[in-house]
Amino acid sequence: MKTKLLLVFLSVFLVSSLIAQNNKTYKKTPQEKATQITAKMKKQLELKPKQVEKVQAINLKYVRLIRVARKNLKGQKAKLKQRRQQLRHERNLDLKNVLTAAQYNKYKQLERLAIEKHKNKKKTKTPVEDTNFDEFFIDE
Repeated sequence: MKTKLLLVFLSVFLVSSLIAQNNKTYKKTPQEKATQITAKMKKQLELKPKQVEKVQAINLKYVRLIRVARKNLKGQKAKLKQRRQQLRHERNLDLKNVLTAAQYNKYKQLERLAIEKHKNKKKTKTPVEDTNFDEFFIDE
């Protein structure tokens, strides 16, 4: 009887741990994340094919840099925030050289909306209307 009970317990434990492992959220590769951001930008900013190539390269560069910063500055919240702001500024300068003035102005407007949405989400801890601009930005 004890053996059967132990077997049932172990079986339940094993199955539940396997289910938990399969439910872990999938973290996109830098290439996948950059492609996702670029696709959103292509649609929202009406990028031309040559711009798409350049924007993809910029996004990939900064996705990688953000991930390195997160790894290297783990547990150093203030330094990580500062580094992310610096990288966002550098990325914006790179994008400014690729986008037209109208596209860049629209990008900055969408960026402000996404930042405001993020701030509101942090303050209220309740769902905020989805503006669909989050994927423009590398901060994960």
